[in-house]
Amino acid sequence: MSAVPDTTIPPPVAEAALEEDQCVAALDGEYDMRWHVASIFIIMCLSFLGTLLPMVGRKVSGSKLGDLPFQCLKLLGSGVILSTAFIHMYTPAQSQLTNECLPEVFHNYEAWAGAIAIFGILFTHFVQVVAVQAIRHKHTATGPASVDKSQEHTHQNQNQNQNQNQHDHQHDHQHDHERDHHHQHGPDSSASSITAESATTSQNPIPAPAVTSPAASNVAIIDLEQGGLLLPEPHLVHRHSHAHADDAHVHSLVLADAEKTMTTYILELGIASHSIIIGLTLGAAREEFKTLFIALCFHQFFEGLALSTVVLDADIKKRAVAIGMVVFYSFTTPIGIALGIALNETWNENATAALVSTGVLDALSAGILLYDGLANIIVPHFQSQNFRRSSIKAQGLQLFSLWLGAFVMAVIGRWA
Repeated sequence: MSAVPDTTIPPPVAEAALEEDQCVAALDGEYDMRWHVASIFIIMCLSFLGTLLPMVGRKVSGSKLGDLPFQCLKLLGSGVILSTAFIHMYTPAQSQLTNECLPEVFHNYEAWAGAIAIFGILFTHFVQVVAVQAIRHKHTATGPASVDKSQEHTHQNQNQNQNQNQHDHQHDHQHDHERDHHHQHGPDSSASSITAESATTSQNPIPAPAVTSPAASNVAIIDLEQGGLLLPEPHLVHRHSHAHADDAHVHSLVLADAEKTMTTYILELGIASHSIIIGLTLGAAREEFKTLFIALCFHQFFEGLALSTVVLDADIKKRAVAIGMVVFYSFTTPIGIALGIALNETWNENATAALVSTGVLDALSAGILLYDGLANIIVPHFQSQNFRRSSIKAQGLQLFSLWLGAFVMAVIGRWA
């Protein structure tokens, strides 16, 4: 009898073939082009509606209900940002950067997602520190300098007017004194008295105090002609101190607004990168499209609400910039969907390039959103005097809004 050939595939070869099959693009299910194209416009409208709601709500309820509804909306959005960072960004990044289809270097170190997220946190902090110092240097070099020059010019005019008024007052007083002396002692005694007084003054002149600094000249004014020290009027000193206090207050407000604006830019950068990734995933999805589409509708609405409250809180002076940020966010996910539609025949989510690029961007965006949400929004809000002076009921409502936003976005993470 002839021996039967052994057709059994060796275990290592079988495992390699199975792993290779898992890493090859699998186009399972039908691709509904009409729904994919419709999703571009539906998600664009929902994203814009989410950004529009806080603007309309603040305008309508601002005069009737005060600032509390807007603060609750801002904290609701902050909770959304936290959950987005942890559940919708960091968790997928961890899964992607530990995928079996990646090279060995990713299996030897399984904390790539955490390391990249920490880098995102530290890099965002570094950018903020550098930007804030640049803003402070700019305002110190331009704003206060011009204010000080104008104040210096004003003080010089005030000092000149005060010197002139004091000199005229002393001249009139001396003239009245001579006239009274003349009436009491007659012409001869008046003349002899003036002669004796002038002789005494010439022999023992009164030394004039020296001006040691320009600052001292603003506080004490020296009359060299009379040889005496003339103090400024109290109302001028009071006005001078109030002017400096007002300038410092305005300067600090300008710096705070500039820092908030810069923080908003960083936040939108992190949200935009994540929105393009999830749009690309939806555009290339097949069997899981419906579930993912419904989840992303809620996802983009609440994320737009979060971004809009931060933009409003920054109080960006240029309306065109604020509108541009809202419009830019509304287009990020649709752009990702359009890319996914274009690549749906060739897109392989298990390819090394796809796994590394989406994993790195998700982890980096998670770090950016975590830092912005905690360091720039949540912590400053609960440490502000506004929150501390509010009633217990208002404080509880704001805390509930934060938790509610985080909870809603965590539930949506079940499907998206």
